[in-house]
Amino acid sequence: MDVEFTEADDARWEEYDALARRAYGQPVPDITCLGPHADRRVAVRGGRVVAGGMGMLVPQWFGGRPVPAGDTGRSSRRCGGSRRPSP
Repeated sequence: MDVEFTEADDARWEEYDALARRAYGQPVPDITCLGPHADRRVAVRGGRVVAGGMGMLVPQWFGGRPVPAGDTGRSSRRCGGSRRPSP
């Protein structure tokens, strides 16, 4: 079977989210938090999502000047806050 790479609609992105949860053994916050702001792609084989990823442009500065940069999503940060609760 051939693999097709395509932009992910919401249904395909949810399928990728479920796949990533199984693969990593835990939720992957970047998928749900950053997904709406990123270029989302999935690989589909036999009508099922078999892989996915996202990329996004991020602001970066060097010496007071903007420098083009990109980012790929999958990190351990949480959405909307720090890792530790406030004292």
